[in-house]
Amino acid sequence: MQPKRHVVTLNWDDEKGLMPDPEPILLSPNDTIFFRAGVLPPGFTGAGAVRVAFEPQTCLSRSTFHENDGMGDIEVKSALPHSIHYDCELLLDGIPQPQPEKTPGGTGKPVGGGGGGDSGN
Repeated sequence: MQPKRHVVTLNWDDEKGLMPDPEPILLSPNDTIFFRAGVLPPGFTGAGAVRVAFEPQTCLSRSTFHENDGMGDIEVKSALPHSIHYDCELLLDGIPQPQPEKTPGGTGKPVGGGGGGDSGN
């Protein structure tokens, strides 16, 4: 199967913080992951962006993602040995926003076999 580009939208929820959609991301080798800001806090009209930090992994091309840093997608270099967690951060006009306590973040899960999970656009 062909590698898949997973686009994860992070939507703001006043009680839960940033919530990923889709959740989890089903990942295979050579897939890529891109994160983008979706729904922003009510009343905010400026620029919103997201930062994401995975647990350090050798199976990913890098463990951090910043929506506006120009580095592009994270590549899945090899099969995930297990599910991996990532934390999300919302920046409004470049300023990190506090997250509610116990914000869940998101999860990447391995898919057996070749490329092509079932998440993203």
